[in-house]
Amino acid sequence: MGVADAKTGRNISTMLYPRATMIKRRGGLEVVSDAPSLRKAIKMQQHVYEVYSRYIHQGKMTIIRRDSLRIMQFNFRHADPAELEDLKTFSIQAGAVSKSPIMTAPTSSALGLKSHNERAPGSRVRPRKALRDRTNELAGSHDPTLSPNPRKGKLRRLMDTCTSFGSMRSLAVDPDQQLTDEQRQVIELVRQKRNVFFTGSAGTGKSFLLQHLLHRGQVYHGRRVHATATTGIAAYNIGGMTLHHFGGMDTRPYQSRDAILEAIKHKRDAVKRWKTVDLLVIDEVSMLDGQLFDDLEWIARRIRGNTAFFGGIQLVLCGDFFQLPPVVRRTVGGVRQRATLCFESEAWSRGIKDIVVLKEVFRQTNPEFIQMLNAFRVGRPTTGMLQTLNQRFRASIDENEEDDARAAIHIFTHNDDVLQTNTKRLDALPGKKYNYLAADTGSVDFLSACPAAATLSLKHNARVMLTKTINAAAGLVNGSRGVVQGFTPQTNLPIVRFSNGTTEIIHHEEFSVRAADSLLAARRQIPLTLAWAISIHKSQGLAFDKAVLDLSRVFEFGQAYVALSRVRSLDGIILPRHSELFTLNSAPRIRSQDGTTSFGKRHNKTHTICRRCGRSSYHIQKATCSSCGYPAAKMRKYNWSQKALRRRTQGTGRMQYLKTLPRKFKNGFREGTSAVSKKAATN
Repeated sequence: MGVADAKTGRNISTMLYPRATMIKRRGGLEVVSDAPSLRKAIKMQQHVYEVYSRYIHQGKMTIIRRDSLRIMQFNFRHADPAELEDLKTFSIQAGAVSKSPIMTAPTSSALGLKSHNERAPGSRVRPRKALRDRTNELAGSHDPTLSPNPRKGKLRRLMDTCTSFGSMRSLAVDPDQQLTDEQRQVIELVRQKRNVFFTGSAGTGKSFLLQHLLHRGQVYHGRRVHATATTGIAAYNIGGMTLHHFGGMDTRPYQSRDAILEAIKHKRDAVKRWKTVDLLVIDEVSMLDGQLFDDLEWIARRIRGNTAFFGGIQLVLCGDFFQLPPVVRRTVGGVRQRATLCFESEAWSRGIKDIVVLKEVFRQTNPEFIQMLNAFRVGRPTTGMLQTLNQRFRASIDENEEDDARAAIHIFTHNDDVLQTNTKRLDALPGKKYNYLAADTGSVDFLSACPAAATLSLKHNARVMLTKTINAAAGLVNGSRGVVQGFTPQTNLPIVRFSNGTTEIIHHEEFSVRAADSLLAARRQIPLTLAWAISIHKSQGLAFDKAVLDLSRVFEFGQAYVALSRVRSLDGIILPRHSELFTLNSAPRIRSQDGTTSFGKRHNKTHTICRRCGRSSYHIQKATCSSCGYPAAKMRKYNWSQKALRRRTQGTGRMQYLKTLPRKFKNGFREGTSAVSKKAATN
């Protein structure tokens, strides 16, 4: 029996009992020992205990209880496997959580050998050799260069000596083997410490690639990696925190840079994160305001005392600007200002040079549906595509389709519709309502965006959805939907039958918020939520086989595309109302032509005009004319918004050095007529 500190993992106390007895009690077990004296109650109905039974066939079992302060562990050995099996079943029924499967010991008959009892009386059992002797026999010869110390480099020697069977390194699956060319390009850019932005349409593996990078990010160069996201759901999916929490900022309306910096300086943890981070990951960057991105870049340089871009922090950005835009509450003179997209910011043009577009779609397999989604994504659907989509309209549901439509999840644009639908469906169910209260530790502010609710209400036959992956091998992942079949007799844990046919008892799980290696807050709750309806914002990152999409109240660009791309096939879409063309438009500031987007072109290019020869250049160059070499070239820099403002207010925006040149503007601007100089007109 041992007790350790929950934060540091350091051992506090350890006691060894040569002989102990486990007694079944109501609501748990009781461990009794005489030498030394011990009577310890394991109350599995009041606390969450974990049962590890991987080696139960060897007479071993471990029971662990974790809380915010300490970890208590019971290790049982040399017991009867049958009795341990009975105690394990009783513990799970009492409320314990099974953490490992039972592995049966291989029998001798299965290997074609005689058992220990079947050996000849005169036969001898050869003693087990040392590891280095056994590995040398596998290699076929003894390597004199091996270190004589058997405790050093065992794994390295084992891998180096097993050459006759092929290298053990070759048996391991290459993590990059299942990646596409674009995904490998992103990984290579991250290894080179470049600032990378990778994007793509829905279902192209952005979340998968981000998880791959986070799991391997600290292996590259031992750098300190912080995973952040602009939304709470996205932050939880990557195991990080929101960008506001990382930076030490609050969600109040826009403040000045100095005010934000002054508030951050009073938060030691935030300042420490800014100073120690080497690689900053920002997911769902499309929902980050461009002005806030400029402020973050300025704050990073000030706190770190480094004039480089973002204070020398490497950035890995992920998102799709064709999906949901940022939500901005900034007002000037009582008028709400429009959000600035992140690629429109000055910091973006200065530091984000490498942009990779993921093109291969994994979520949808129908080429026609993929082509339709891509057209909806860029706001260019054809009339035929719109007619095909409206064929999924259901004005009324007959008896044959009622169960099918009701089983599908409803996706709304507003949270009030989601709450109303879920509450109405739950109250309509007969039977007792079971309420589950969450157990929180740490700062409650970090749990505001936790996918697990503080209070969860369930009934028999309630439609639910997993908010956490509990068994990926069985298909029980985040977003899996099912129906509550009942509740356990003593612990009242929900029994859910999922859509893939798996029936599982859902135990309490921990939802943690971490910063690098430290735990900031945690919540223990049933990882379920009512799933008759869900909002479009919360549906990001999820995929469904069938969904009812209500697009009648679409109020922002990209919402309809996000909702449509959540469904794996066109046959899985049900529309209660006809879709209009305006609901499928993309943001007008995101231009797409020949597969190249506006954030990929980066419109803020340097416009160089020579004073001597009058020639202009639209690419970035030094303050010297590339044609005649005159050193006093005129440098003018314009970004997209400034060019658009000039076009709206001053027509073509002629300049004094362009009077003798055709006034042509790149990137879709209209062409002006060739102006004739006064000298040419006189002649």
